[in-house]
Amino acid sequence: MVSGWPFLVARGRTHGYRVLLAPPWLLDTAGALEDLAVPSDRPREAVLPTAAGPRAVIWVSAPVTAADLGVTTAGHDGAAAGHRGPVRDEHGRPLLLTHGVVSGGPVPPEVADLSASHRAAVATYRRVLADEAGFAMEPSEPLADSASVAGGVGPWAAAEGAGSQAVAGGAGFRAAAGGAG
Repeated sequence: MVSGWPFLVARGRTHGYRVLLAPPWLLDTAGALEDLAVPSDRPREAVLPTAAGPRAVIWVSAPVTAADLGVTTAGHDGAAAGHRGPVRDEHGRPLLLTHGVVSGGPVPPEVADLSASHRAAVATYRRVLADEAGFAMEPSEPLADSASVAGGVGPWAAAEGAGSQAVAGGAGFRAAAGGAG
């Protein structure tokens, strides 16, 4: 049985990309997640080197929706009831959640774990938007209801050919997301 912890890399309405949610044992070096987990609309996986040894990581990106924010009426975040397009930041750019799961070791989490990481990411993101300037990265809890732990299934379970990536490095999240902010 593989255990996993959710993470989230995202930009807010006014603040740039940063790690917002990470495993507690990775908080001091969470920038490595930002470098590794580049935006992707298909599940990706890689190995993240840590002081405790290699950790397998799986992630995917999804636009922030009005439903994610629980929006039921028009609001200053660009989302209105029934709005189907992405929620946008102060410059009109779509907001994107890059979320995933870091395993407790080298065995990769299940693609179905992305449903649980999305729930954790959305909960964290709502807190971020409530106080962007004052928000500090949060430690994640292990995913008790993840496929890796409990045999769950999610919308990404049927995704074909999750991409693989070598150990951390390369251009990083900001470059893949189209800039620094």
